[in-house]
Amino acid sequence: MENGLLFFDGRMDRQVKVNGYRIELGDVEENLRSLPTVSDAVVLPVTEKGIAQSLAAFVVLSQQSVESDFEMGNRLRAQLSQRLPVYMLPRKIFFRDAFPMTPNGKTDRRKLAESVE
Repeated sequence: MENGLLFFDGRMDRQVKVNGYRIELGDVEENLRSLPTVSDAVVLPVTEKGIAQSLAAFVVLSQQSVESDFEMGNRLRAQLSQRLPVYMLPRKIFFRDAFPMTPNGKTDRRKLAESVE
């Protein structure tokens, strides 16, 4: 509240609207984590001019892969397509050894978002 006025600055939950579809980012993350080769996952919207255009997934694999990132990304996307509708599939998948953490031990989603821009 500022000067007696209340400002609304977006949603507090993790739901985004991409191409007219409402997507709960946590649902996509949980489906990624349920895949056998995925240890952890974070999904973020890719925005342009403040509007979510697509999804990006950041993935920590449970074991090193001999496949290229491109091949592994395609394989994960194909596995996800058996569980999720096409509009919920991440367009980009980035692989990390670990996620950046905030001082209180949570995944630093802002730092991950900076690497997409």
